[in-house]
Amino acid sequence: YRRLYRSFSVLSRKGLSLRHFRNPQTILNNLLRDSHHEDARQYTKAMLKENESKLSKDDLNRITLEEVRTYVTAFRDTPVGSLTSKERQSLWKRCFDCFTRHNHPKIGSASFFLSTAQEQEDKGDRAQLLTMARKLLEKNHPYVVPLKVYTLLISLDCGSSLSPLPTPISSNQPTIPRLSVSARVDVARAIEKLLKRFDVEKAKQVSEFFGERSAALAGVEAASVLAESSNSTIVKIDSSISGLLPLPVQRLIQAATQVRHLLHVEAVDKKSAIFDALINTAPEASRLCIVNIAVQWRAANLLRRTYDFVILQDATAVLRTWCSSAKRENFNRVSIFALRSLICTYKKIA
Repeated sequence: YRRLYRSFSVLSRKGLSLRHFRNPQTILNNLLRDSHHEDARQYTKAMLKENESKLSKDDLNRITLEEVRTYVTAFRDTPVGSLTSKERQSLWKRCFDCFTRHNHPKIGSASFFLSTAQEQEDKGDRAQLLTMARKLLEKNHPYVVPLKVYTLLISLDCGSSLSPLPTPISSNQPTIPRLSVSARVDVARAIEKLLKRFDVEKAKQVSEFFGERSAALAGVEAASVLAESSNSTIVKIDSSISGLLPLPVQRLIQAATQVRHLLHVEAVDKKSAIFDALINTAPEASRLCIVNIAVQWRAANLLRRTYDFVILQDATAVLRTWCSSAKRENFNRVSIFALRSLICTYKKIA
């Protein structure tokens, strides 16, 4: 009786049809349709206290999500030029506060902000939405990695063609939507942008997450494998990487790995030739990255240190050593191209 009374009461108070007053879900839908969010929330809470089986806590989360969507819809219906930057910031904060106030699942809130960010043209709005999404990410949830990768692509202006992630409704790993042709182009652009910033690790993360292989990234990975390996051997590069390299580079690597025993000098010379080939055939996006690795490897040889040691050293010390070595040996062992590459790298680091 009390449940029927509550249903009848809320419909009467809001002037809604009494036709379906025995169906709580229909009543809830009608309240949401007319944007009576607080009444819908109070009605649902009261009915749950009465052990109403046709409503659940998920309905409370749905009410909060619909309320936030109403804010955003009102924003979209307003001409963008008539809203100031502060008004738009206030809107996104209002959405964030609504989610927080009503204890909406954090991962669902983050997913909402991320998908909304994908639709925004204004970089300020997009940045604010991405910041809110990051605040809501929970460390151990399986949606953390997908959200971070999507956030990264959007921050690079390469996420407009990505399909929105499905709303997280369980603790299972989300199914990544298949990439459209335009989305694959966006992913490739994101990898190239990251390589231009020398951020190889994030470029690898994007590539592995979407399963998209990149020729630009393959050249950098091959250079890293060569630089990190001992100079007494030519390490065989994985086929998934070497298959994306230009044919001249593949032939040099194949010829070098077929020789069983190499003297130290021979191995260094063959590696140097492979580095030169990688640089000469590299796409523009990855050329400087490969040059940077090659320069550090060559500096390591001159300093008689490991590659890992050199990349941790100050760039000025490496440059000074390289120049002094070049003067002593009259540029016989140090190519002009390599020296110019080191100077360019130094300028970028400095």
